[in-house]
Amino acid sequence: MANKDHSLDKKIVDAALAEFMAHGYRGASIHRIAINAGVTTGAIYTRYESKDALFSSLVDDLFQDVKKNVLPLSQVYADLSAKSGADAFCSAYSKEMDATFAALFRHYDQCRLLLCKSEGSSAAERLQKAFQIKTEGTVAFMERVATHPLNTDAIHMLILSHLNMYRDIIEQGYDRERAEACLKTLDHYLKPVWKAIFTDATQQKA
Repeated sequence: MANKDHSLDKKIVDAALAEFMAHGYRGASIHRIAINAGVTTGAIYTRYESKDALFSSLVDDLFQDVKKNVLPLSQVYADLSAKSGADAFCSAYSKEMDATFAALFRHYDQCRLLLCKSEGSSAAERLQKAFQIKTEGTVAFMERVATHPLNTDAIHMLILSHLNMYRDIIEQGYDRERAEACLKTLDHYLKPVWKAIFTDATQQKA
């Protein structure tokens, strides 16, 4: 088999990024990507078995960054207990949010693709699964330290609100400074909510 012409790789990636940004995953066309990259559709399919595989390749660095720099911070909760206190819990929460924010701006275009343009792709399913795992992990942690039953629906909605915050920041095209100021204000209100949930969960009922 002849070697692939790697000089075409960047052209394909750049054209694919522009196409997905303009039309989203569902509306994107491999044919248009090929035309804009100045290659044949065969050249694309030699590298990527499907449109989905091409899209997924564009956001994989983001997923790998989160896996390396954000997910390990989730393990901090495993070492906490009711006796750790709400402040320790909120400190772990803040570190995780800061790491997520940093990853977002290291991969801004990829975040835009994933959060705003990925509907119908396996990457969107991967994102959904990641937040499901995060929700289940948070609920499991709260149930472990709680002294009484919790409203897990509320915890799920609160975690989803974080995803929507990041999506809104990307959709509105905030630069880093504006996004940081926005999240700082929101954190001023959200951190006490998480603190109250932890405190209420671990408080002994009369």
